[in-house]
Amino acid sequence: MDFIVYNKTCLYTIYIFLLLVIKSPFNLCPGHNDYFQKERLFLLYILHQPNRTIDGGSILNENYYQNIIGLLSDAQKGLTIEEISKNLNLSRITTTKYLNSLFVSGQVNMRKVGPAKLYTLSTRLPFDQILSQSSDLILVLDETYTVRNVSDSLLLTFGISKDRIKNLDINATFIGPVLIDRIRDPVRQGMAGKASVVNAWIPVQKEWRAFRIRIIPLVFGWGDKGIVIMLEDRTGEIMAQEENALLADLVNASPAAITVHDFEGNFLYSNKKNLDFHGYSLSEFLDLNLSHLNNPESAKCIAEHMKGLKKTGEATFDVIHFRKDGQQIPLEVHAKIARWGDRDVIISIATDISERKRAERELRESEHKFATVFQSNPVSLTVVSATNGVFVDVNDTFSIHTGYSREEVIGKTSEELGIFADNTAYAQMVSLLLDQRQVQGMELRCRIKTGEVRTCRFSSGVIMMGDKPHILSTVEDITERKNTESAFQAMVTSMVGTTGIDSLDRITESISTWLEADCIIIGEITPDRKRVQVLSMLLDGKRITDYSYTLKGTPCENTAEKGFCMYPDNVRKLFPKSRDLREFNIRGYAGTPLRNFEGQVVGVLCILTRKPLNLPPSAREIIDIIAVKAAAEIGRRNALEALHESERKFRTIFENSPYPIVINSYPDNKFLEVNAAFLKSSGYTETEILGKNPVELGLLSLMDSASLAARMLTVGKLENVPLALTGKGSRRLHVQFSAIPVTINNRPAIVTVTAEVTKLKRVEEALHQQNLVLETINQLALEFASLPKGKSVPQQAVKKLMKLSGAAMTLFSVYDPSDRTLQVTNFEIAPGKLEKIIRLLGKQPGDVKTPVSTDMYQEMVSTIIGRRKTLTEASFGQIPPLVSMRIQKMMSIDRFIGIAYVIEGKLYGTSLLAMKPGQPNPSTELLESFAHIVAISLRRDRDELGT
Repeated sequence: MDFIVYNKTCLYTIYIFLLLVIKSPFNLCPGHNDYFQKERLFLLYILHQPNRTIDGGSILNENYYQNIIGLLSDAQKGLTIEEISKNLNLSRITTTKYLNSLFVSGQVNMRKVGPAKLYTLSTRLPFDQILSQSSDLILVLDETYTVRNVSDSLLLTFGISKDRIKNLDINATFIGPVLIDRIRDPVRQGMAGKASVVNAWIPVQKEWRAFRIRIIPLVFGWGDKGIVIMLEDRTGEIMAQEENALLADLVNASPAAITVHDFEGNFLYSNKKNLDFHGYSLSEFLDLNLSHLNNPESAKCIAEHMKGLKKTGEATFDVIHFRKDGQQIPLEVHAKIARWGDRDVIISIATDISERKRAERELRESEHKFATVFQSNPVSLTVVSATNGVFVDVNDTFSIHTGYSREEVIGKTSEELGIFADNTAYAQMVSLLLDQRQVQGMELRCRIKTGEVRTCRFSSGVIMMGDKPHILSTVEDITERKNTESAFQAMVTSMVGTTGIDSLDRITESISTWLEADCIIIGEITPDRKRVQVLSMLLDGKRITDYSYTLKGTPCENTAEKGFCMYPDNVRKLFPKSRDLREFNIRGYAGTPLRNFEGQVVGVLCILTRKPLNLPPSAREIIDIIAVKAAAEIGRRNALEALHESERKFRTIFENSPYPIVINSYPDNKFLEVNAAFLKSSGYTETEILGKNPVELGLLSLMDSASLAARMLTVGKLENVPLALTGKGSRRLHVQFSAIPVTINNRPAIVTVTAEVTKLKRVEEALHQQNLVLETINQLALEFASLPKGKSVPQQAVKKLMKLSGAAMTLFSVYDPSDRTLQVTNFEIAPGKLEKIIRLLGKQPGDVKTPVSTDMYQEMVSTIIGRRKTLTEASFGQIPPLVSMRIQKMMSIDRFIGIAYVIEGKLYGTSLLAMKPGQPNPSTELLESFAHIVAISLRRDRDELGT
């Protein structure tokens, strides 16, 4: 009565699925319902006895043929159907099927005696009698494959008239490709005198049907040899057999542990998952009783569970089972009464709830820890109901900073307390929370109990408490920090040891080289906001100095007001008042504002070209990153003057800076002073860090520290050195490291500042990946261009595609324009899979030939990269759905990528990639380039052959 499955949701899903399969007749094809209504057995019972034969739908047994022939040999006058069925203990329907088969094969004769049919042994096959008496689909061929006769039922089924098939070569009729090509080998054997029976899926008037096909050798009255082909539509039965086998695999391979037992607890069935859970073999488990598995506590409740189960027909409850090794496992069980053959049994499906029990314990512990951390946290924390905005809890730090006691706040809203000085900004934060479920570092002006307005930084997220949404917020008072940000900017930019204008010159040079621009300008907007003073300008590769221009009426004015602007062409016409655009003959423009740390626009960085400007996809992001650097350079120049004005301001800025800044002694490199941002970034306390060097703390490796020291001795300073730091707890952070030597209290020291460059790292990686793709494309082009004459392009293509994509299977088909077909010529398949694919297809992959309609052709030449979910779709219907499903399951394939090789609107061939789940798709850029390279090679080969 107990069972194991992953979780409660999975339990009910599998259980409902099984009930639907058991209770509902299959509706997949004609005749299927009758088959299962006649013998509706319990699903697991059927799957457990896969060789059970069912009267009315069983596979004909050759032994019964011999028994019938023996009976007729002893009865010279013949026997009726009733007499034969009684002697062999068969139903009349089954007996008729055997007699029809013997009648068609020419082994028996039949004549009517009143209402009865009398059967006797025969040695000759009578055509007319076959066609007039049998309801089977019959086709008679002579040894030249000429159709000698055909039954009306076959003509009707395939929708063909007799004059379009009789006395014609079967291969010249449309029956040939759809029927004969699929049973070519058995037909050859029949012509050689060997009878056979095969199953085959045949397309019949736009649908696929499964037939049992008997091929019987015969000798015509005039002495010529031939065959009779009899088709029996067994779509329902064969599909049911395939589905039953599939369902059996699903049940046994299911992550659900499934058992069947009687009301005394004796086990009748167990799937593999249940055996794995309990640690028994199948024979050992079936010898057990339910009482052997339940621990004493669960055993006490079994009677009550059984009572409820018998009353309602199903029940759900928790139990604890013993494994074979004595270990106990908690289970959630869903049991249901069902029919097993001729008796009622109990199906049990269960979930191993060990993880859930552990999670419940951890949840209780977590809630206790949360409460402890919440109240003792040095940062202000609040919990607010997301449904009505009422405060649910605040910690002591919040009370200290705001002046409100916990009792004054809980149960009230922020509006009632008047906490937010700007209700519009507060509403915006709530809107962002509803949309994104979290807000990081949003600044709001808040009013404390005394009425003073403070600037606070909120980081909030939606959490669930008691199945209801709440908002957890950390509140940081940054009033003093905001007041010192301007002075801090001057301090930071002066301490990183930049070279001012030289650094800006390097920026304009690198952008000019990268984008092949005619002119690059970095300029600072004058205080009156009327002009731009150029700080660095490169025009036609020459450095321009002492240059300025009017801001109004230029695209730079739009850039300063609106942010990044781009005018790919005709920028002169858009800004006719700009004298510089006319003089320089500029057509393309892109510009981005340079902002200081307060967000104010202090300058512009612009790119100008004399031809239309077409930026790469990642250009804007990189330009914005460079703009931050350029703005920092401008800020550093201005900040140096401010820094020298007051040592007191330096101390204030140093202590409140959000950027990590440290002062180390020289040459032993011990920490003398660190700011709060550095402590937060590194994870160490001031006590842990002062007096030690970075190597002792593990922030830097000994090799990195020595390398930085050597560069300092050589250059005298460090500027934006890429570096990876290791903070407390092994936390990694990519930064740009700058350092300058200083003198403090007449002693040498080093001041360092770090800036995070994670975003720049991502951009660099993207550019690196793009370069790898380009290198791959260039290499492919060289390989195919230098392919020796006579070397197979398709063979080379499938090998390269297999290597580039990691596909499980790669096919190459060549397009023949003369008959508008695609023929598979080459393929690469994972080891050990080819024979299985051949069995499922019924042919070699190279025998797959696909007619190409006008619509298919147009789709291929217009969309050279296509994606499909199933092999049936990818083969344009040439592979039946069930065969497609079996192949994809066997090879763990979840999608297909098609490639069309097209040049100037002409199709030369296609490839098909079969991809496994989790295997990333090759980039579209790579596939399109590959398709173009191979198409050129195919055209070259075709031109050389003169086809």
